[in-house]
Amino acid sequence: MGRPHASMKDREKSGPANKWMAAILTVTAILYARSLGNEFVLDDWEQIVRNRPLGDWSFVWKSLTRDILWFRDPFHLPQSPYYRPIHDLWLWFNFQLFGIHPIGWHAATIVLHLIVVWLVFRVTSILTAERRSAVVAAGIFALMPIHAEAVAWPAAVAPLLAAAFELGAFEYYLMFIESTGGSSTRNLALSIGLFGAALLTYESTIAFPLLVATHAFLFVPLAKEDLSGRGRSVPRFLHAIGAAWPYAVEVAAYLAIRMLVLGFIQPPPGNYLSRRMHLTAMQLTLAIPDAMATCATLLLMPWRAAPAHRLMMDVTGNVASPGFYVPTAAIAAVAGAGWLLLRGHPHRRLYLFCTAWVLISLAPMFHETGIFIQDRYLYFPSFGFCAMAADLTLEFARAGRFAGKAAAAACAVAAVIYGASLFYVQGFWHDDAAFYSQCVKEVPKMEPWHYQLGLALAARGDIAGAHREFETAAGLMHELLQNDPSNADARNALSAALAADQRYAHESDEGATAR
Repeated sequence: MGRPHASMKDREKSGPANKWMAAILTVTAILYARSLGNEFVLDDWEQIVRNRPLGDWSFVWKSLTRDILWFRDPFHLPQSPYYRPIHDLWLWFNFQLFGIHPIGWHAATIVLHLIVVWLVFRVTSILTAERRSAVVAAGIFALMPIHAEAVAWPAAVAPLLAAAFELGAFEYYLMFIESTGGSSTRNLALSIGLFGAALLTYESTIAFPLLVATHAFLFVPLAKEDLSGRGRSVPRFLHAIGAAWPYAVEVAAYLAIRMLVLGFIQPPPGNYLSRRMHLTAMQLTLAIPDAMATCATLLLMPWRAAPAHRLMMDVTGNVASPGFYVPTAAIAAVAGAGWLLLRGHPHRRLYLFCTAWVLISLAPMFHETGIFIQDRYLYFPSFGFCAMAADLTLEFARAGRFAGKAAAAACAVAAVIYGASLFYVQGFWHDDAAFYSQCVKEVPKMEPWHYQLGLALAARGDIAGAHREFETAAGLMHELLQNDPSNADARNALSAALAADQRYAHESDEGATAR
């Protein structure tokens, strides 16, 4: 059987758990204070600094009826495939408070992250019926270095904001299934309302009904089952549908609104990389195992956080390609080993649900982003990993005095490693030069990042460095065009790199003449 949920009465008890949570939140705030000195980067310039309508009250209602980048050209809409009005409202509200001073924006995302950490504690305490497990899960989540991108980059706040809504919605759903009378109706209404806010914040939240259905299927009350064990699948399946249908109706309403606002429900799959390489739907599909393996690696080794990660540059669309069968075999081996080790565990349903949480919440991102993986995509999915890791840690600690000391020592070491890595990686988002320098270090074959790094270096007066990056970008584009002469994106990128190189070289010559 799965682990029983904690009762509401048990969750009302105060004690050491609250003190530990206060310590975790304090340490997290101190470590994230480094990002207060960061500047705006990448999308921040367009969505915040150069977004002229952002200071107007009309921005509020216009964002409700337009896509996220409507301000680019209000007369030719949509400007993007993203409908995120609550994300836009967050930007507008922060602008009213802080203007274009980065420190205020960073402080706001830090506070939001602390709220999410508290929600992780509350939800885990219900799922595991153990406040100590909830403290450990919240500590892991709070200090995971891969969360730095969502917290330290103001324009990337959508996953963070949506996670707050989704975790709140899931907590009220859990409270709903164990409450009665008026409180039951109130809890369901609050859960549905928070999920609606999540839908209007980030597209990937569309998978939330599957999380509810999976939970209902795995943790259906015993009273719903036949004592003989017969016919258990049908009641569980119907119970799952019954639990998820209000959220599914809300998804249908959201899709209708999205169709009305954008003119389409789902944009073509992939991103710039897939278009640049002319990747087919089959090639993108076969790249999913590698993307999943990359996500698993980041969860297990979050100190590898970075603005970019290795991309499937050798996608062939062939199942015999190492880029497909190696990660597929690795995932199958890990899944098989996990099943053998935990199939008899009394908390196996909890672990199965946590695994499903990660996979279900990641699934929409693979279609939207293709083979491009960024740390912020794991912000909400990582909850499942944190909850399972915390429960396994507490189970090991209960094995005896030595095991308890070993678990405590392991938690302390992990906290130090996570905290040091978290403090370090925030520097990747300090400014554009730091951001793109790390991008080209991680994935040196991406010419847009060399081009953008060149612009960032030129802006701060490093003309020689800018020239080097423009030349590198142009060389990569020449190489791509040799293999694909008809690639319009490559031709445009090459022209931009050459033009920028000539412009800054001319400015450098003029500066030398003046001196």
